[in-house]
Amino acid sequence: LELLAESINNNVKEIKIIMSIDKVDESFRSLFKDFKKEMANKNINSELKVIIDSKTKSSIHDRFIITKYDSYNIPSPDTIARGQLSEISKSENKEQLKKEFNDLWIKSKDIVQDWNDIKDKLKE
Repeated sequence: LELLAESINNNVKEIKIIMSIDKVDESFRSLFKDFKKEMANKNINSELKVIIDSKTKSSIHDRFIITKYDSYNIPSPDTIARGQLSEISKSENKEQLKKEFNDLWIKSKDIVQDWNDIKDKLKE
């Protein structure tokens, strides 16, 4: 979230993030709520949803930034934070990625509003 916050420019109006339940806990939820407030101060709406279904989660590997005009395959934030050699590449699958994202968005749980559902799944 910190890397994302540092990368935002004035043209961004909305941020939607989908992530796996693997890295989610109370601490991360709190960090996202702070991030959401910071973005709201910049007039940027931000939402984060969590994939709680293990079958769905295991079908996804890469990370993408999907914009109105282009899509990019990006390295993991851990790789970027460690300064490891990696690169961002433009994806030729923009329309497919948008469709997949929208499908995942519908199936996933909001980290703020659906926290009890996420918490229950974390206990399993």
